[in-house]
Amino acid sequence: MSIKNYLKNIPGKGINRKVIAFAVDDYGNIRQNDWTSLQYMERHGFEIQNHFDRLDGLSTSDDLNALFDVLSKHRDHNAIPPVFTVFTNPQNLNFEKIVSDGYSSVEYEDFTESMNKYSQVDTADIFMNGIEAKYLYPEYHGRTHFHEGMFVSNLLKKDTQTFWCLDHQCYTGLTNHSNNHQSYLSTYSYNDKKEFESLKIHLNEGILAFERIFGRRPLHFTSPGQLTHEELHRYLFEQGVLYIDTTPIKRQFEGNNKYSLVISWLGKKNKNGPTAIVRNCIFEPMYGIDVGHTLNQIKIAFALNKPAIISTHRVNFCGRIDENNRKQGLKKLDVLISSILKKWPDVEFMPTTQMAALI
Repeated sequence: MSIKNYLKNIPGKGINRKVIAFAVDDYGNIRQNDWTSLQYMERHGFEIQNHFDRLDGLSTSDDLNALFDVLSKHRDHNAIPPVFTVFTNPQNLNFEKIVSDGYSSVEYEDFTESMNKYSQVDTADIFMNGIEAKYLYPEYHGRTHFHEGMFVSNLLKKDTQTFWCLDHQCYTGLTNHSNNHQSYLSTYSYNDKKEFESLKIHLNEGILAFERIFGRRPLHFTSPGQLTHEELHRYLFEQGVLYIDTTPIKRQFEGNNKYSLVISWLGKKNKNGPTAIVRNCIFEPMYGIDVGHTLNQIKIAFALNKPAIISTHRVNFCGRIDENNRKQGLKKLDVLISSILKKWPDVEFMPTTQMAALI
């Protein structure tokens, strides 16, 4: 086990409780539409090697029901089931509207509309039922999972690859990088600090959509791609966001080829900004990072009196493109939770915001 797993758990306040919080990214985001779209794009020369581009898509009713079946099997010593804090993109592109307008504008729709549009049942209702049953607890992952400025630039350039993605209603293929500090999938990355005002508007529009869908404002934010400047974190704090996911060491772009180093730890109180949350465990069965690896990281966190924040992604439990992917991911999730309860019977499951209030 890497020394890094110990080092990231040393700083910060300890708690005398064994807390597990699942932090699950990418809910709401369309990513890939279906198997047919994937096959079409591969036939037309798209290089689709990324597991996310090949396997990730909106949750289906089967995905959600199968996930809830696993979570409902387990209870901690307080009779609380495991809960997924689902970091959600509340909006997607309205592909049909953009295409019908001749690729001349950017139009959005709420992810709940997307869910129902691409399913045969009211999948959004199933998602909301999961919240009511306390299997899901939504938090904020940015308005969308793509960079609006780069997308608009490609529209203006009449980029063929972008048009194909729009025609086939997916984001797969929109992964080109312009430089080492701005990425298509890093929604709030930037070339110049002058872009901050437009990024703040984008953040706020997403918060308003989140509030409209869930009836409350978000308290916890994790940025797509983690290339978000501290100034935007402070803006989010002004909007009521109390907690920000970050990495222990972040190389932050300051413009003009200059960078600053930002050091964080779990529970770091930022002046005029949100408290830092540093995830300390990983569960990504899609990449072979599964039960044994995660249990070892939990063991280290508990030994140093820290909560275990298990970082994972929706794609591990997604069957829209490949049902076997979902089945394998949920099978390993079931084993992980069973192993946690057996090894630490006094464990407590809770959302990340409840966990964060303890530190």
